[in-house]
Amino acid sequence: MRITALTDDVAAEGYEAEHGLSLFIETRDAKIMFDFGGSGVFMRNAAKAGVDVSEADFAILSHDHYDHGGGLGDFFRANAKAVVYAAREIFGKRYSRGLTKYAGLDRSLKERFSDRFAFLAEGARINANAEIVSLEAGDALYSVSGEGLYTLTDSGLIPDDFAHERYLLLREDEKRILVSGCSHKGILNIVNKFRPDVVIGGFHLKGERDDEGGETRILRLAEALGKTGAVYYTGHCTGMRAYGIMKRIPGLRLNYLSAGETVEI
Repeated sequence: MRITALTDDVAAEGYEAEHGLSLFIETRDAKIMFDFGGSGVFMRNAAKAGVDVSEADFAILSHDHYDHGGGLGDFFRANAKAVVYAAREIFGKRYSRGLTKYAGLDRSLKERFSDRFAFLAEGARINANAEIVSLEAGDALYSVSGEGLYTLTDSGLIPDDFAHERYLLLREDEKRILVSGCSHKGILNIVNKFRPDVVIGGFHLKGERDDEGGETRILRLAEALGKTGAVYYTGHCTGMRAYGIMKRIPGLRLNYLSAGETVEI
């Protein structure tokens, strides 16, 4: 299995960085797009990396935020066949910092490309070795904060419950590979439920406070992840500060996957 980062907040030499995430995954069974970054940057990086996104057999949108779905239109124009699987809750009115910043997707995409979406109530098995999965309320053994993200409803602004978040679970060579966009529902909750051997994705730690308390929380998370025995490839919303702190923990097999880099599993 080969996984190439097409968009990340950090880029390898010769590639473009952008706040967002996009991955191209090549398995024995399929070629998969996972998220689309915040713009068409992923397309330019794909061309430099020798990745042809038109070959993707299907795609996953991990959740309803602009930095993961901003390049959807570019993808649809480049790929005429792939269905994009996403939670039925996407295309909501998502905001950060109250109503000061719109954080959702271009809602016109739902009508313009209505035949290209498959909306999921929960999860779905795509083939024998690829499954889209989700967390339910009872799976949240570890508490997470709302991180200043909200949904605008008819009743007003409410903290985002991230019901629109989905993950990709792959199986190859007896390994379980879990791909997450931002892990808004808590990376420990996700790992605890699915018990993967390899995890790729963001941990959403950029918002953690830059003080002793914040550092302690990051270190505790790193210690807990180290005990799982999984190998981690992170990036995007984890942030370089948190990544550096987590790397202090012996036994945590943690790597950073920058835009333009490929990992083979």
